[in-house]
This record gives sequence, structure tokens and C-alpha cells, in this order.
Amino acid sequence: MNETETSIRFALFPVGTEHYALAVEDIVELVGLHNQEGEAGYIRYKKRRIPLYNLGQLLGIKAGSDFLIIVRGKESSYGILVPEPPEFRSIGKNQILPLPDLISAKGKKLLKGVIVIGDQLYGILAPDHLRSDE
Repeated sequence: MNETETSIRFALFPVGTEHYALAVEDIVELVGLHNQEGEAGYIRYKKRRIPLYNLGQLLGIKAGSDFLIIVRGKESSYGILVPEPPEFRSIGKNQILPLPDLISAKGKKLLKGVIVIGDQLYGILAPDHLRSDE
């Protein structure tokens, strides 16, 4: 078996004091905002108007929004604003853990698992459930 069969590549980033992961296969493009604070709403992307969400606001966390990730959604792409450019890491499929029982109902909708790297816990975002209209 090769590494791609036993691991998944993730983009890792903090949001406030919490940490999140998004599978690279769910990412269309990464866009730096060049120190312009982003706001939720809509953005022009490749001649289309797509929804834009502030991940901190979706999660109820006060955090910056200086970097844009274009995410592949069920119906169409959309953007999420995160505080900083992600770090990338391959994670073994056996390192992906189910959500703990104590996660809130909202958390169970927005997350599809967790990974532990060192002493840091990362919630794996469920891209099909980040949009409020999906």
C-alpha cells in the first residue's frame, strides 16, 4: 500500500484558540487577502458570485479573517475566511478519530471527526455542512 491509500492530506489552521482541519480534496483554491479584513457575504470568484462565510462567526469564535479558502461544496463552491494561511500535513487514516460524545449538536453538524497532532486537537470540518443553506 502506498501513502495516499493510508493517509489524507489536510490543511490545518487555528481559529481563535481552537484548531481545525479541512481535507485538501475539499479545497479548490487558497487566496491571501493581503491584510484586508474579510467580511461574510459574497465574493466574485472566476466570474461567478459565490457565498463567503467567516469561519470564526460560524463557530461562534472571535477570530481574524485574513485568508480565504475556496471550498468545493455539494452544489457549488463557496469561500470561508480563516485567520491565517493553513499548514499542510498528511495524516494517517488510522489517526482520524470519531467525535467525542460531549460535542454539541452544532459541533456534530459542522465536524466529521478529530485528529490529534502532538498535544493539539483538530476538529475536521465537514464542508457540506459549513454553509448555512446546505
